[in-house]
Amino acid sequence: MEEKKPYTNAKGEVIEEDIYVTPQPLRFGEDDYNIRALNNLPYHRLHAGHVDLLKKECLANVLFCVSKLHALPVE
Repeated sequence: MEEKKPYTNAKGEVIEEDIYVTPQPLRFGEDDYNIRALNNLPYHRLHAGHVDLLKKECLANVLFCVSKLHALPVE
């Protein structure tokens, strides 16, 4: 899937370029969860300062929350 994403280059210019990244679903099958995405997505959104995306994709996303509860033990 090709998608243009903005980024800032070394000169400080904002440029949109095609990125070639495989989508990371939350589940691969009925009971096969993408543990890496469930664990890492909130961390990276928070530490990148993308609080709006953190809220939208993780904290307020029912599918994300339910998938995380099913896939990972509650500690």
